[in-house]
Amino acid sequence: MPAMDFQRRRGLGGNAGLLDQSGVQAAANLSLVLIVCSSPINRIVVSRIVEQAGLKPVCETPQRAVAALFSQQPGLVILDCGPSHEEHHAMAPAIVDHRRASGSALPLLIVLSTRNLSPDSPFANITDAVVAKPITPDALQPKIEQLVEDARR
Repeated sequence: MPAMDFQRRRGLGGNAGLLDQSGVQAAANLSLVLIVCSSPINRIVVSRIVEQAGLKPVCETPQRAVAALFSQQPGLVILDCGPSHEEHHAMAPAIVDHRRASGSALPLLIVLSTRNLSPDSPFANITDAVVAKPITPDALQPKIEQLVEDARR
């Protein structure tokens, strides 16, 4: 019993073991946005829109995105998907794991796509918003601001 009490006082009981094992901290940073995109030009375009919304962008390729998700702790992830979304499939379980470990709905997820997500897409049940391409500030910025504002409430 004393050992258990000691663990609780030190923050080692409850969910802390799960959080320590996954490397996820409890709070995501809502002012940080992870932009995941294969195209360097689209990364620049989206990062400028994110900056106009008053947030800090962190740009990554699909290959480095999962590591950035866990190291940066963004409050929002924007995926610029191609027609098949295949280059981003590793992000879906990473986002689900991150949300589960943090005990919240963060990070939020916006998918940029030329078409709607199919029901069998790995992102179908975890996406907070889909923004149609071509990417424009008029379409993306209000969606970013709305999701972040709602999450801060």
